[in-house]
Amino acid sequence: MIKFFQKKRQKLIDEGSLNRYLKYSIGEILLVVIGILLALQINTWNINQDNKITERIYINRLTNELVLEIEYYKELRAKFVEKEKGLKRIIKTWQSDEKTSLDSLQYINDFSQAGNIDPWYNEPITWNQLIQTGDLKLLKDQEIVDALYNYNHLARRIADNFLMHPMTMNNKVRQIWTEPFINENLNVFFHTGGISVIPSKEVYNRIWQNRDKYLQLYIEIAFVSLNQDEKITELIESGERLLILLKSTK
Repeated sequence: MIKFFQKKRQKLIDEGSLNRYLKYSIGEILLVVIGILLALQINTWNINQDNKITERIYINRLTNELVLEIEYYKELRAKFVEKEKGLKRIIKTWQSDEKTSLDSLQYINDFSQAGNIDPWYNEPITWNQLIQTGDLKLLKDQEIVDALYNYNHLARRIADNFLMHPMTMNNKVRQIWTEPFINENLNVFFHTGGISVIPSKEVYNRIWQNRDKYLQLYIEIAFVSLNQDEKITELIESGERLLILLKSTK
């Protein structure tokens, strides 16, 4: 009988120890789980903070590059405007059948600079990096992301269009504009940006005698220059709208 109660007591003690152990184990597990959740939350917070810093760096870079791009496109537009004016002057002279511009240095420069604009597209460094690395997802403002897509797509499209036709016209002019200067000493009157010394009468006479050969090509270039002026104006306006959005995030 005594042995029976001793066994029963030991059993109850053992059962009580097991319950306490289970409670202790569950408590430990809960503490570990809470610790893991807190660590994950802290890690997520740190990642979010790092992403915000990276986003700010990208926004600043995009802003600074866009300011330079807009300035560059404004200078480019000014070149097309000036080129268009020169082409209109020389076309008007050729169509009038009067040598009103002979002995004019302006006339010679208008003739020689008809094809003076090279391919002008600049690769957008930060935008390309955002696309290639997948970091575009760090930009949280969808309006800015959409504006970036629109602006860079527009720049690429206008630049590609320039290469397909306008640049072809420019190259044709470059192939023929030196013809009248065949007997001239180029070192005498060339300098960076144009012709600085009036060439001989022979140069003017050759241009005049071949004006019918040049006229159609120069008219095409004039239309191209006007078209490029309008397209680059559109690009500048798109860039300025984007710049306002970028600056509004600061």
